[in-house]
Amino acid sequence: MKSKKALILYSGGKDSHLALLYSVKKGYQPIIFNICGGKKHHIFFSQYEDLNIIKTHEKLMNLKINYFKIREFKPIDIFKEIVKKFTELSGEAEDKAYFSSNDHQEFKKDKKINMEFKKICQKYDIKFVSFFDIIKKDDFYSPIKESLKNKINSVIIGLERNFEKEMLLKKIDNVFISFVNKKIREGEKIDSNSYQSLVLDSPLFKKGKIKIIKYDYFYDPKDIRYFAKIKDFKIIKK
Repeated sequence: MKSKKALILYSGGKDSHLALLYSVKKGYQPIIFNICGGKKHHIFFSQYEDLNIIKTHEKLMNLKINYFKIREFKPIDIFKEIVKKFTELSGEAEDKAYFSSNDHQEFKKDKKINMEFKKICQKYDIKFVSFFDIIKKDDFYSPIKESLKNKINSVIIGLERNFEKEMLLKKIDNVFISFVNKKIREGEKIDSNSYQSLVLDSPLFKKGKIKIIKYDYFYDPKDIRYFAKIKDFKIIKK
């Protein structure tokens, strides 16, 4: 049987986790990278950086995560460096693939970035597996529905101006879908970039699930955004 290696850019949120789960189901051995933005992480990624949570994911999944520190957000340059490292770690694997979780509901700038990602993958003989292969539709709801279908449980940890801070740490489920439907009917413009998520349980979590005990939030007045800062959590048995 040929060796199959998957490149995963992992944030701990439902979309990247869904891409990871999909790669495993397809028989790939994942090589996972988490991009660490430090004090500027919330500016780069619209969520507070919490490496304790990501390392807990690593422990629960029993899958190694490689931590890639950045000082500036230059996505194409970052991706090039990660691909080089992936190529080194994947060795002589006959089948190499990048499982994207970013090429849906794209803005014009995002489309250009993903086109460059595809070119980089092509250069290194890495298949580009689109998020569409998993979610099937380019809409707000498909990633949520596919996550729920695959028993990935997640909560909201980052919000843009479309939502009130009370939505932080709410479950991403059918109730959330109904809430968003109401917002859209009221004229709000909401897409997948309007919030950020954190996975608390998944079929990949073999050693338990996460329960958040205490959290705080901080507010970015410039862009009108809220971020959850988890102060305490524990691992509980399933």
